[in-house]
Amino acid sequence: MKLFFMKPMEVKSVAIFMAIICLSSFSAFAADREIKLTGKYLLIPIANHDAKIRPGKLTVSVDDVLIFSCGAKTAAKEGQIAWWAHIDLSEYKGKTVKVSHPNSKHFMSSDEIKNTMPLYQEKGRPQIHFSQMRGWNNDTNGMVYYDGEYHLMWQSNPMGNNMGNQMWGHAVSKDLVHWQELPLALRGFGKGVEKRHASMADGACYSGSAFVDHNNTLGKQKGKTKTIVAAFTDTKLGESLAYSTDKGRTFTLLREHNPVYTHKKIGRDPKIIWHEPTKSWVMVVFAIKEGARNSGMQFLVSKDLVKWEETCFVKGFNECPEFFQLPVDGDKNKMKWVLMGADANYMVGDFNGREFKSTGKGKMDTIHGCYAGQCFSHAPDGRVIYVGWVRTLKLGKDLPFNQGFTLPLELTLRTSQRGQRLFASPVKDLEVLRDKELSSLKNKTLSGAENKVVLSPKQKLVEFNVTIKADDQAEELIFSFDGVPLRYNFKRGGFIPENGKPHGRSGFSLDGTPRNFELRVYIDEASVEIFAEEGSAYFILPRSAETVGEPVKEISMTVNGGSATIKSMTVHKLKSIWKKSNQKEVDRSE
Repeated sequence: MKLFFMKPMEVKSVAIFMAIICLSSFSAFAADREIKLTGKYLLIPIANHDAKIRPGKLTVSVDDVLIFSCGAKTAAKEGQIAWWAHIDLSEYKGKTVKVSHPNSKHFMSSDEIKNTMPLYQEKGRPQIHFSQMRGWNNDTNGMVYYDGEYHLMWQSNPMGNNMGNQMWGHAVSKDLVHWQELPLALRGFGKGVEKRHASMADGACYSGSAFVDHNNTLGKQKGKTKTIVAAFTDTKLGESLAYSTDKGRTFTLLREHNPVYTHKKIGRDPKIIWHEPTKSWVMVVFAIKEGARNSGMQFLVSKDLVKWEETCFVKGFNECPEFFQLPVDGDKNKMKWVLMGADANYMVGDFNGREFKSTGKGKMDTIHGCYAGQCFSHAPDGRVIYVGWVRTLKLGKDLPFNQGFTLPLELTLRTSQRGQRLFASPVKDLEVLRDKELSSLKNKTLSGAENKVVLSPKQKLVEFNVTIKADDQAEELIFSFDGVPLRYNFKRGGFIPENGKPHGRSGFSLDGTPRNFELRVYIDEASVEIFAEEGSAYFILPRSAETVGEPVKEISMTVNGGSATIKSMTVHKLKSIWKKSNQKEVDRSE
């Protein structure tokens, strides 16, 4: 099935069906095998796309405790191996695990992860964006900052590069640029099993949030280390909690209270925040009330994180709520709340701890090309930093990873001609990736016979910055990044693709119809990420299939009608975020 042509709710329904199929297929033919854990990983060979093998149910147990469960399509012979998945079992090293799967012949234990191609150097692997080491990702989850670390979690299928087996991947960073991947935060499919891993849910672990329990509401704190709490949808129960007392390294489900909230019909994706004025916890969760058209965000409040009271319901939003507060134009005396859905459509308003009321002109959008993003809870200095799921990458079918994430985007709320609206800019932390300057221009006029500028970076990782001033007769400015076109229409004040239809909705328009604006572009191995006019419009596009993983050959600018002046323009080579074992940068841009 082609999931990307379905509606978001249909995609998630199909994912549940796929997970059920994966966990039920051939279970009657599963064969048990014992493997001595001589290393910290259990390595599992994933079959290539063309292998005529159906997935089977995989379970792993230690001392009669279920520690892993999912569906997996594994290779029956060496020639079928596309890549190696792994399960981190370092806590059980030295023990013997019982593996149950129809095809476990090539499973093995090792202290090293096995690669069929150089790790983090696979063609198309994002080099300035974080991506998970193995498997599929979709929604960002559980994003939280604590004790100098940003925690990024996500919907992960660790046993395949397709959607399914939803668990929570996990990585941490001290600088929002370089990331260390950790073992799974949450794992699923333990329903009906009493003796199971502490982090194992009943069903699939769908999207949710994480936060720091600063006041020890759950009473789980150990010593001075604050408890990190994850809120997620357990597909067999409802909205559930898990907690970590070791700075997010391991999570334990709150089994004595889960689920803390159950929907009357359909719902998922809890976002939980602390509301200081009312000394209450607030949950915002996607819900369908009475009929598919009556969907939106349900607000709930709680004093103990366990008993929840429904308050207001805001119609018109879909999936993965995000809810945060921002100062208007940087003025902390003028704070507003922003309610956002999975498609990054948002509404600005006021919130008294129980009721959210819009104060804007209805829903607006700024962010395009990604989906189901989230912001870090408790980010320092009041920053609101968003990371979204990029689902447009054109990558190989047998690569060990699939999908990716946006750059971290800092969101601000500003007064514009269209009311109070979000702006999305790349975080300044990314400037450490800037390498040598490749080219620059100042005060270059495009008009008449000289209405085109062509640059040849010949690098894989590029940052492009330009400031443009056009005269009153200029009709259109055309940028092209190795065949990825971008048209700016001066009359509309917006970006229009080659087929002539507006790129999405109003979010691709700048504020008003400016003839002076700046453009910042980041080009990675598989994507082109664009910020216009300080983030008034943001979008991420895939590179063409022919240019994925290749050096950028050409960046061009052309004006139609009138003239435009390039006030300033710079092109920089960027460094990769990945490091080899010797701690030197893996420079993939040559």
